[in-house]
Amino acid sequence: MRTNRRRLPAVLTSLMFVALSGIPAASASAAASRGITEFALPTTAGEPMSIAPGPDGNLWLTEYQGSQIVRITPSGTATTFAVDVPGEPVVLNGITPGPDGAMWFTVTGFEANSMPDWIGRITMDGSVTLFPLARTLANPVGITAGPDGNLWFTEYQANRIGRITPVGVVKEFRTSRLAHPWGIVTGADGNLWFAESGGGSIGRITPTGKITEYPTPTNPSVPRGVTLGADGNVWFTEDIFGRNAIGRITPSGDISEFPLPTSNGGPQFVSAGPDGNIWFTETAFSKVGQITPAGTIHEWRTPTPHALPEGITQGADGQLWFAESETATPKDQVGRITL
Repeated sequence: MRTNRRRLPAVLTSLMFVALSGIPAASASAAASRGITEFALPTTAGEPMSIAPGPDGNLWLTEYQGSQIVRITPSGTATTFAVDVPGEPVVLNGITPGPDGAMWFTVTGFEANSMPDWIGRITMDGSVTLFPLARTLANPVGITAGPDGNLWFTEYQANRIGRITPVGVVKEFRTSRLAHPWGIVTGADGNLWFAESGGGSIGRITPTGKITEYPTPTNPSVPRGVTLGADGNVWFTEDIFGRNAIGRITPSGDISEFPLPTSNGGPQFVSAGPDGNIWFTETAFSKVGQITPAGTIHEWRTPTPHALPEGITQGADGQLWFAESETATPKDQVGRITL
């Protein structure tokens, strides 16, 4: 890993326009206990990070180290699209479908070269556009489509929430000092909700920019991923030192925490599933987990040891998909959970 790269600080330190022709999965393996199938990607050491469903019925993911976007069909065929920036490769973090039929993603440049940070946009045919941010130390991470037709994103290093219109106009809103916002999602109440990994809080921002922050019951804690559940609440992963939890916050700000069976599992990303439950990844111990609205938790190991699962999402095929950045070999994969 390059020392001048601004690696996402919240990720565990122990882990963490030319397209290639479509490349079928080189291998697949299954874990019968949970119906997990893994598909090899055409890259190695790219560190797949976030994954989201596209309007084309495929899955789209970012590669943290690979400086590229990967498109995966429901059958596991992958196509890569380079994100070209003059100078050195860039870091890609979050990705989400936008209101304009394209995928939007966050991009971090390099401190050493004083490169700016960007919000990226990629069309279904792989055409990439980058919109520079005003500052070089923003470190954008999470991104989501907002209720106002814009894209909203977190700026981990700058302690801000950003908003970008589909034509690239950016406005920023300051959080509390050292909040280090991470994941972000649109809530059932029409506001944006985000995790403050540095402040141990869950934040809410209205489309007009008013921010309210709700401290988690247990501190110190590191909330990371957020998702909207079928129950209308926002669910989040929480790294509480010495143990971990899945948290739930109601639209009125009431927070409940559900401890995980695995201590120090490093829960990262979280997604609502088609079964009405919440699904999450535990990066440190290579597990995927499920929590019911009532708080019952199940965990399953990935077929590949040390797979280091990251982003997780529901696909158009009704299954759950997650990114794997296995580093022992190394090899890049995506996993599919058949429900």
